[in-house]
Amino acid sequence: MKRKSQIFFCTAAVLHLLLVIAGAMYTEFEDESSLGRFLDFYSQASGANSSYGFFTPTLGGKVEAVFDIMDQQGKKIDTVHFARNASREVQIRLGGLYEEFTTKGAQEDKVRQTLAGSLTSYVFGEYPTASHVIFRVEDYWPITMAEYRQGKRSDWEVLYEAKFARD
Repeated sequence: MKRKSQIFFCTAAVLHLLLVIAGAMYTEFEDESSLGRFLDFYSQASGANSSYGFFTPTLGGKVEAVFDIMDQQGKKIDTVHFARNASREVQIRLGGLYEEFTTKGAQEDKVRQTLAGSLTSYVFGEYPTASHVIFRVEDYWPITMAEYRQGKRSDWEVLYEAKFARD
């Protein structure tokens, strides 16, 4: 019996490591079969799909949500960088949420619109005089020192933008 449990756990560990390697290679399991859905679920639940970017020799990028709050005349009341001053743990969790805006596809469009509306409704609650809010997700990738010496500069790139009006 002990031998069977050792074989089971070794097999499970090898299968998990294979999923970790697949995650590091940015493999997505989009198969609609039960196996494909299970592999996708397990990879997400265990973190095997995280691609382990912290091992990369370059710095990683940053994705951030920004809200431009406008009054009825179209004048900007404020620009809010959502949870910029939050704890590092909150920023990591929100970063995962913002990453949803970086994927392309019809199904993802529905998810993006729902997430954007939900986040924007919070901002409307904080700014009762706001007429409409422009929500955008921006991506920032730092450059290397060599690129900087060559004259290249880092800048934020808009990945997603939507305008919401108060009813």
